[in-house]
Amino acid sequence: MTRNRRNRRNKRSGIAAIEAAVCLPILVLVWLGAYEVNQILSLRQQSQSLSATAATRVVSSAMPFADIETEVEDFSASVGIENCEVTLIRIDPEVVESRVEIQYSSNSPIASMYQSGNGVITSSSFSYREE
Repeated sequence: MTRNRRNRRNKRSGIAAIEAAVCLPILVLVWLGAYEVNQILSLRQQSQSLSATAATRVVSSAMPFADIETEVEDFSASVGIENCEVTLIRIDPEVVESRVEIQYSSNSPIASMYQSGNGVITSSSFSYREE
C-alpha cells in the first residue's frame, strides 16, 4: 500500500512545474499589456494638458504662435516627453485651436521593441475662445 502511495506522489511532483510553465508567460503578457495601456492613457492626459496650456498661453500673452509652440515643446521635453509636436491655428479672430501630437513609440520602452516607424498614437486638440 505504501508503495502505491509513493508512486502517486511521484507522478504528481511535476504538476506544479508544468502549471508554472503554462501560467507564467500568460501573466507576463497581461502585465505588459496593462503597462502599455497605462502608458497610452498617461500620454493622452499629458497631451490634453499641454494642448490646453498652449491655447491658454496664446490668450494670456502677445507672443507669436511659433514662440509659444517652441516654448510648449521645450517644456514637454523637460518633463520627459519625446517627439512632441505642437501646432497652433487661428480658426477665426475669436477661436484658437491647439493640437499636440506625441509619438508613442519613442515614449514607451516596450513599444520601441516591437513597433517600427513613427506612429502617432496620442493626439488631441483644444479650442479656446478669446473674449
